[in-house]
Amino acid sequence: MNMVLLNMKKILLKFIFSLNLVVILLSWWAISGQQLVANNDMAKTMVILSRICGLLAVYLILVQLLFIGRVKWIEKVFGLDRLANFHHWLGFGAIVLLVSHFILLVFGYARIYGISWWSQIVTFLGSGEELLPAMFALLLFLAVVFGSLSFVRRRVKYEKWYYLHLFSYLAIILAFGHQIELGYDLSNNNLFALYWVILYLFVGINFFYYRFIWQLRLFQKHKFYVEKIIPETNDTFSIYIGGKDIEQFIFLPGQFASFRFLNKKFWKQSHPYSFSNLPGNKYLRITVKALGDGSNDLRNI
Repeated sequence: MNMVLLNMKKILLKFIFSLNLVVILLSWWAISGQQLVANNDMAKTMVILSRICGLLAVYLILVQLLFIGRVKWIEKVFGLDRLANFHHWLGFGAIVLLVSHFILLVFGYARIYGISWWSQIVTFLGSGEELLPAMFALLLFLAVVFGSLSFVRRRVKYEKWYYLHLFSYLAIILAFGHQIELGYDLSNNNLFALYWVILYLFVGINFFYYRFIWQLRLFQKHKFYVEKIIPETNDTFSIYIGGKDIEQFIFLPGQFASFRFLNKKFWKQSHPYSFSNLPGNKYLRITVKALGDGSNDLRNI
């Protein structure tokens, strides 16, 4: 029965994500799509196609944020490992759409005004409040993508990659202002503009609650603290975590959680470790193998 319910939730969530995609496509078609059908000018066609690329790119980024934001009602259905994989591929899709949005706009308007593509970029930069934040957001997204690729290839340390990743939140905010102010389909469809605002609010509220409020409530409930550290072998040790009503902290045997130790060195970092004891005890236990400077330093936490 639980598997049936889980599969039903998966189908429902996939339907909701797909439905939002359909709403975006239909809203674009109602305004820009009609122009595309009646238009024979290649330059204008490029500009019209750039709009849907921008809308879809931001939607994928918002879905990314939900998938990796520790949103429990989504995480419980798909699992964090699968969501991380979705996040990865959605990121590539989003950056392709963002770059396409920029290129189509540049070459489209350059042909319309009869100037070079470089002159058109300079014109965009000179637009100040209108387009400069959007171009800055694009650069931030590109930096995050290339930083992530470097991290995967072990060329960038986790801490640097993490702080670089935080700039994607700024880019999302800048993209919202750009679309609301200059988005052709949004400015010509008040209902679609309202939908877009609600979409941002929905993602933002879920992300903020589960990333910050939920974790603070959990900490307040259990008052976690490091009780003791026991060496197991020369390079392996167990960390025992005590607190209030720990036996009520529910987890599955072998399940992992992200741990952030609140001392001077580790409070900025969050790392995944599996539970090495069974639920229902008066302590939580994780067993760490010293594979690098970070994990080795946990001996002295």
